[in-house]
Amino acid sequence: MGKLVALVSLAVLLVPGVASANLLVNGDFEISVDGDYAYGWSADAPDGWNAENQVVVTDNPVSGTHNLHNYNDGGMKQEVAITGGQSYNLTGYALVPSGTVANSWGSYIGVKFLRANGTLASKTMVDMKALTRDQYNLGDTGVIVAPSDAVTARIMFGTYANDPYEVPGESDFDNFNFDVAAVPEPASLLLLGSGLVGLMGLGRKK
Repeated sequence: MGKLVALVSLAVLLVPGVASANLLVNGDFEISVDGDYAYGWSADAPDGWNAENQVVVTDNPVSGTHNLHNYNDGGMKQEVAITGGQSYNLTGYALVPSGTVANSWGSYIGVKFLRANGTLASKTMVDMKALTRDQYNLGDTGVIVAPSDAVTARIMFGTYANDPYEVPGESDFDNFNFDVAAVPEPASLLLLGSGLVGLMGLGRKK
């Protein structure tokens, strides 16, 4: 039985996956270019929100020494080249602050997949306003498949305000990661399944 377990473990390890690496530049706000720790990011106001209410600070990072502080509504974005049909995953931390009208505003992270002509192919947004306030929470899009005609991913995060309008509490963001999702190919899964069936049969025979 011990040999069977060892063989199964070896088979799992040998299944080829997709190498995972952060496609974002300065996803943790630790890189400074000419004193700008927001290097790689640009202001974003996708629905008319304020665009320039963000500054990198050192008072509340998830890790490292810096985090992005948002002192009103608005957000930031970064665009990266992607492959249509490929699976991706976005994660990032947001500290959603308390407010007297808690349901009128919140924080978000998300991905917009764009075609070569700049039009929207699809989007996935994670609204974090319902999560525990006054602490960092992990936002996770899960595995999302880029449309076949998409060539660019626009990574977005920020804070928004709705009616009844209340000035959003100051929020913090940190440690964004956008990478190719490590999903085994169908052929690899078939190979693994066949190997496991054979190993189980071998174990029963013994």
